[in-house]
Amino acid sequence: MGFVLTKEDLTEIRDMMLAKKVPAATCADAIAMCEVTVPAQNTDLGPEKTSFFQALRITMKISGSTIEILSDVYLLKIREKMRASKAILLNMLNLSPFFFGPIIQQLFDNGSIYNQDVLDITEKTAFPLPGGHPQSCQCLSADWLPNFCISTIFYHHWVQMNHGFVCGD
Repeated sequence: MGFVLTKEDLTEIRDMMLAKKVPAATCADAIAMCEVTVPAQNTDLGPEKTSFFQALRITMKISGSTIEILSDVYLLKIREKMRASKAILLNMLNLSPFFFGPIIQQLFDNGSIYNQDVLDITEKTAFPLPGGHPQSCQCLSADWLPNFCISTIFYHHWVQMNHGFVCGD
């Protein structure tokens, strides 16, 4: 756990942090942080490994002196535990679907805590109401419930869903 104190653009800081990720070795009993799929490919593994692929029920054929995986193989769902045989397969194929690196979990600004998802909001994704502009929004219709408003460019506020809520500078 760490803290980053800055007055710079937070999206740039996040991008710099994501650039620092490094591949992590795949090991048994690890929890998958993402879905893992092995793409169809011609491997550099010899025919002596066919029984291993058959045990994992992977469709393959021998092409020359190597094993070819014929279709994409879905291995893991998010938060699923890695079995030893699947970890061995990923290591044999030199695939590293997991990474180590810093991630942003929460933002603190002016006494408020925000989810890191607010960094993904841009002027293009935040659509203003008719007659509005990106620096302010008015949510006056009872039929339209906002999830957020942008009060200044690249400064994001989550707004509770309320009828007739008005926000802006």
